[in-house]
Amino acid sequence: MQASRIDYRDRGARERGVMNLRFSGLTDSQMVNRFKIIWILVSVIACVYFSFYAFPKALNSDSPEDVTLNFSVIDVVGDQETSTRYFPNRGHWRERYLSGAQEKEYLFVSLCDMIPQYQRPNCDPSDNWISIPISDLGCTSLEDCEVSSLTILAHDREDFLTGVKTLDGSAMPGTADPPFSFENPNSWGVLAPFLMFLLTFFLSIKSGRTVGEFLFKPYLEK
Repeated sequence: MQASRIDYRDRGARERGVMNLRFSGLTDSQMVNRFKIIWILVSVIACVYFSFYAFPKALNSDSPEDVTLNFSVIDVVGDQETSTRYFPNRGHWRERYLSGAQEKEYLFVSLCDMIPQYQRPNCDPSDNWISIPISDLGCTSLEDCEVSSLTILAHDREDFLTGVKTLDGSAMPGTADPPFSFENPNSWGVLAPFLMFLLTFFLSIKSGRTVGEFLFKPYLEK
């Protein structure tokens, strides 16, 4: 009888020794099950927040509301005009180049700054400039007009983007979504939050299993 008690206690100690983490009063299976439930609940909450709030917010922020206002300067060599350059209407740009500004009644905005990030490489930076009368900005003269940015509301953006030209001279399709591709979240449209939830939840479950296998070695055996 004495030998039997020693064997039983030794076996219990060995079973407790195979777990990297243990809480008193819970069996191995109870600990594993509670870990699974807590991990799944936390994963659902985190994935819902990221997929339906943080991710769409990040996508929408791809088209900034505030765009830079610029003044124009024409480079002249001899008697010939060579090119028009645009400089941000702020700081040292004004100090160095404002005296050479040619358009005294206007500031300029690049339409390439208004389109989504994925479309900008195909936008012609030398074209696609629109003029904004300084009077619309509350200014009476360019020298005194230190407004550096313009806020473009979402419902006005499409009006500004009409006629945007690409590098090859063709019309750019405004802010329309690109062709659907799993590699490009910008193309997922209204499905974006749901696809992102499935992806993040799958990755969370996979990582949960890895963590569980490290914390509870019986997890491997069951």
